[in-house]
Amino acid sequence: MKAIVLSILFAHAVAAADFGVGFNLNFDYATASVHYANGTSIGIAKIEGGSSYKRMMRNQVWEMSSQDPSDVQHDLTQHIATSSRKTRSQGIRDHLPPWLGGRAPDERTQLIKRMLQSLSSSAEAFTEVKVHDIVIVLPGLPSSEVIEATRSATASIGLRLPVLGHSCAPSMAIYANRWASLGHGEFEEEECYKWQERLVLAVDYSRAALTGVLYAEDCFGLLEGIRGFQDTDLGKDAAWSKGDAAGRASIVEILRQLVRLPVVTDQGNVLNHIHGITLSGEAGYDKQLRSVLKEFFQSETGTANFSVVAMHDMSMTSEAMVDPLFAGAMGSAAICWERLEWYETTQGRLELR
Repeated sequence: MKAIVLSILFAHAVAAADFGVGFNLNFDYATASVHYANGTSIGIAKIEGGSSYKRMMRNQVWEMSSQDPSDVQHDLTQHIATSSRKTRSQGIRDHLPPWLGGRAPDERTQLIKRMLQSLSSSAEAFTEVKVHDIVIVLPGLPSSEVIEATRSATASIGLRLPVLGHSCAPSMAIYANRWASLGHGEFEEEECYKWQERLVLAVDYSRAALTGVLYAEDCFGLLEGIRGFQDTDLGKDAAWSKGDAAGRASIVEILRQLVRLPVVTDQGNVLNHIHGITLSGEAGYDKQLRSVLKEFFQSETGTANFSVVAMHDMSMTSEAMVDPLFAGAMGSAAICWERLEWYETTQGRLELR
């Protein structure tokens, strides 16, 4: 499934690189996180969507991606070059009521707008400053209508949506865990020469859906999407409705299709081992899901002691633990901070010339 990061970057009242803000708009809810310059990420809010929001998000068509790059500098260069062209100019029809020939309001625009307002208010209450710069991640690549609705929603509350990247909640969870374990998004360049690509299984689990993506990850954090799925019949609400055995069998079958080894990457490497599993979503800590994953890897690959990250345990206080609920938003917030940091550094160099 293709997923998307919606980036909103523009003038701000405080130093741009002080922090970044990330939002994750999921099927039934949304989360907000803040990432600070010292590498600390904090999940600050979960907003439960109303019945109309939930219905709208579940009725959209989300596609899978086969490639999920996260080159921050490349994305930001594209933003600088194209932001003026990608911003839709408002015309007279945008200000007229429908009965005078104006544009009829899209329900999706109103629902997304309300959610963004709630998330922005939470972020501003936490940071105690006006928030202008955010990165949003959605469950997948939406239709052009949803993209336009999101643009209209952000514009209506004083935000711009100048550029679209390619990412999804599972990949953002991987990035959040890189920051948590390394204190930054990538290794030193000399270390990368010793690095081999590795396979990471990213699983996002919520009431609405089970999403899984198998990635090949390199040292610089670039993710090559191998294959993925999203199944609304396997969300927490539906998967176990026919009993534990039926739910387990359904999840195991779809995992079997997803985790087919070996994998030959674009770089020509042959990978036959899953390095780790990253869990995200409100049900990412679900005991039944984790039990199925462990049983699957033990029976299918003979590996019982695989590495599982983002499996939040309330008894653990390690700073390296990432709560699955906020993992997608935390990764988005880190991307936001990196974009702003790079932009400020680049602008400063240009001004000194």
